[in-house]
Amino acid sequence: MLYSGNQIVFFYGANSWSYTKIGKVEASSIEELESVLSGSETEVILSIK
Repeated sequence: MLYSGNQIVFFYGANSWSYTKIGKVEASSIEELESVLSGSETEVILSIK
């Protein structure tokens, strides 16, 4: 999701906030996302198809 026009944030699960959706994570369960994104240092690589 795009936040404030210049920041990328990741949400998993349901929410009612009005952010701009700019992509999706494929082939991951909620449990996998929680495990990967809950660390203090997480590196995310984005790609465009």
